Amino acid sequence: MKVYDVQQPIFKYSIENWGEFKTKILEMIEPYRGKENIDTEVYRKMKLMQHTIPQNDDRIRKSYCGTDFDTDFFSNKKTSNSKINPLPLYAKPLLDDLRKYLNQWKKESTIDAEYHVTDLWFETCMRTQYHGLHDHGGKGVSCVLYVEMPDGAIPTQFRDEWDVDKWYTPDFKEGDLVIFPAWWKHRGGINDSDERRTIIGFNMHRRGLRTSKDATNESEFYYTSMTCHS
Repeated sequence: MKVYDVQQPIFKYSIENWGEFKTKILEMIEPYRGKENIDTEVYRKMKLMQHTIPQNDDRIRKSYCGTDFDTDFFSNKKTSNSKINPLPLYAKPLLDDLRKYLNQWKKESTIDAEYHVTDLWFETCMRTQYHGLHDHGGKGVSCVLYVEMPDGAIPTQFRDEWDVDKWYTPDFKEGDLVIFPAWWKHRGGINDSDERRTIIGFNMHRRGLRTSKDATNESEFYYTSMTCHS
């Protein structure tokens, strides 16, 4: 485990037996590539959000949250059409395999709370594709598993909260599971490789938080509960 000394706590875990794990993950997500589900409309609206904050990369359009990268994006909660979209079939075996690392995070962060997965997706970027500046909402934590990270592929970059011209690019690599506060703005930079860059992401919310109002003090809870900052 590594905790980065930045403005917000970032936890990183390297997955054991990664070669075998990677093959299993890619086989699980293959049937979902290039397909849509009932969350597609919601996700497209999210990508079209306007961003006025400079991205310090002329290739990234400020007015668009990402190129048309391949993703399935499942949200296990009500969507704009008031339907419940269950998580994909690969969610359970994936989360079962990651359970030891999630339990380790809970122990090492000293956060005494139960979390459940609310959203889960894969995202693949080909050359020149990217996912622009965004966050994952005002509550909970976000997790990113780097499945395919070829040379030239930029990992998640985090924007400084007070200096919008400053970005953090931690040394994430293929086989790393990264956990960070969902509200920290970040981006998936340009893929400068001819090979695909693939991640699996998922969000976890603390049980008992039902509305945005309930999440008002979520960041305060997060930091006062955590003793492992550096």
